[in-house]
Amino acid sequence: MKVIWIKTIAICSVAGGLPLHGALDSPQAEARMRAHVETLSAHFIAPAWRNVRIEGLRRVEQAQGQPYQTGLNPVWIANLSVASENAGYLMCEDTSEASLVDFAWGAASAPNAQSGQLLKDVPNLQQFPVPGALAPSVASGCVPTAAANLMGYWIQHGYPGWNGADGSLDKRGLQRLTTRLRALLPMQEIADTCGYTDTGTPVSGAFPADLRVAISTDAAAHGLSVKVSLERFSLEALRQETALGRPTLASCTVRLPHKPHLSWGHEVTSVGWVSAGNSFFVGVCDNFLPLYATGTPPEGLGQATQPVRWIRGDAFQSLLRVEVKN
Repeated sequence: MKVIWIKTIAICSVAGGLPLHGALDSPQAEARMRAHVETLSAHFIAPAWRNVRIEGLRRVEQAQGQPYQTGLNPVWIANLSVASENAGYLMCEDTSEASLVDFAWGAASAPNAQSGQLLKDVPNLQQFPVPGALAPSVASGCVPTAAANLMGYWIQHGYPGWNGADGSLDKRGLQRLTTRLRALLPMQEIADTCGYTDTGTPVSGAFPADLRVAISTDAAAHGLSVKVSLERFSLEALRQETALGRPTLASCTVRLPHKPHLSWGHEVTSVGWVSAGNSFFVGVCDNFLPLYATGTPPEGLGQATQPVRWIRGDAFQSLLRVEVKN
């Protein structure tokens, strides 16, 4: 993986190394998890946090012998559930501090006004199969899929022309936006030797710098003037854009919540922030998060069908701002 932040490819990066001894035992980790749940219940609107059950607690190290190195440390991860929901998780570091690093909870996706802000109706399309060079189908890729979610937000907020003449902005419409952007990007296909997908489907990656150009090109082709800027990630910039009602695109290095022994460089649609427990978390629509609220079909577009994922701010490298100007 490239080490220069603006050149970081968002796709597939897995740490490998010698097994590490745990700093926490299981009772200590469970106590820290309960403390984190208590803290979060004070920063999110939904009261369901107060009745959360912690289940399936386990310690996870990064897989060894993988081709990419992210350097992420071991974590403790637990599933979260209440009587009516079973769509959440919590991760904390395996250190004496046991700092919270990552969580999602479908019943409580909005922070209270004193703690943060969240854009409520950003589409949350998940990656899907497209024709590939390595195989008949490959993953659509986090970079164009995340960007399609951002474009979908602008289409729904006064700029329907960006959708073209293809029809409504349903799941298929978002997929059309994704493939449209893919055609403008130098996509890289990588065989899935790591187990990211359950079917061994090759994964796809691209650079945020190329995405900046692709978004500008696509907008111009549809009669729109946009300002697109790529910069080093900062909490201040994210807060600015969220306050202006504009989602952004962010590159990060994260674990897969459903396969936390794997990690990678990833592009996500950032939709808000929350300050909780002396840490700053970025709320994202993660396009590779098969985690749905109970009873909600995955065909929908909004936050109701896919919990917001909250990732600690130090996981992020770049921020791509998009402003439609006409």
